Amino acid sequence: MPSILDDFATKLTGAQVAKRLQLLWLMRREVATRVCDIILLGHARREPPGGVLLELLELAEQYTADTQ
Repeated sequence: MPSILDDFATKLTGAQVAKRLQLLWLMRREVATRVCDIILLGHARREPPGGVLLELLELAEQYTADTQ
């Protein structure tokens, strides 16, 4: 996780990011595909890495809200 955080501007610790993304890692293939799409589109659009991370965290929050 620390190497991932090197590329992103965030106030979250590695543990906080891991906790928020853990649900995504445990979900089915569709979620993994969505995560890859977000990352690839972010790179293609030349979005700042922090924006890509924010979108991934928002996706995690949506799945968390849906599973509670």
